[in-house]
Amino acid sequence: MSKEKSITLSDATEQALAQVNGPIAVDEFARRVFAIFPSKAKNPMASLRNHLRWDQNGKTLVYLDSKTIVPLRIAMQGVRFRIRLSRQEASRGMLLIRPSFDNLLRRGTAPENVQLVDAAGKPLAVRIVTLKQEIQSLLGSYTQESQAFDLSDWFRANRIRRDDSVLVTIADWETGRFCLEHEPVTITRRRREEIERKNQELADLLFNMLEDARHEQLYGFQAIPTAYVHLSDPRGYPGDHWTEVIDRDPRMKWDGFAIRYSEFRSPFESMLLDIYGEEETLLEEEYTPAQARQVYRFKAAFRYRPHRDPGRPDPGRLRRHPARRIQP
Repeated sequence: MSKEKSITLSDATEQALAQVNGPIAVDEFARRVFAIFPSKAKNPMASLRNHLRWDQNGKTLVYLDSKTIVPLRIAMQGVRFRIRLSRQEASRGMLLIRPSFDNLLRRGTAPENVQLVDAAGKPLAVRIVTLKQEIQSLLGSYTQESQAFDLSDWFRANRIRRDDSVLVTIADWETGRFCLEHEPVTITRRRREEIERKNQELADLLFNMLEDARHEQLYGFQAIPTAYVHLSDPRGYPGDHWTEVIDRDPRMKWDGFAIRYSEFRSPFESMLLDIYGEEETLLEEEYTPAQARQVYRFKAAFRYRPHRDPGRPDPGRLRRHPARRIQP
């Protein structure tokens, strides 16, 4: 006779979350969880808060503030983002899954289970393919394989070209259902000012989150959904993809896993800099033609003699140098 599997805190959390249809106070949510899973912990509330913050945040829920959470299936419904097409994607009729859908696709969802539909809700013919890309690095070139959605029929039907955009709407977060719209680059250029405002808002949200982070880093799977949910109009016309926004912001950078301050160096990066060195940036200062022709004379004394006339050099204690022109 098989032994019945005991329920866990994670099971109870997800069961309680399935009954939530909007924002809910953490204290009220805790009451619902403990009704399913009576805790024997010394401090049950502290255990649950840690579980929500570190195990469920970015997986099943997102924080609206320190005391309020909302299920991701609710929060991400209708959120829109932009994919700007590269030459390779446009010419081959494909969408790279990474980084386009990074942290905007529910964790654990296999690419094969993603559903793509057009603006009218009609399912698109799609298959998963693997693309090979040549990557240049400090250690030389190497081939990287990336998965992509092959949408060649849809690309041809819409005459999609390089630098056009695909505007993506999250139709169903839990099942991985996305609605795709084509935007020609001519429209994108006309709305560039609006896009830049959206970009700045997203960049400021992420940087403020980084400033408040405990270890000066933000895990992407938590930070990106949180930032999109906190946008003033996450379901309106989208700005650029979050990876592009971070890449153009001098305050921070994305390392493929976390958002960090731009000056951060991993141990591996530090090792490479020690080996290959880092090119120094020389600051150029303006000077007048008169300053360029100016001659400077320097003298150095081996010992300071305060009682001597400062205007008269000590022949035995000075080393003279010929006048030398300072090259600009």
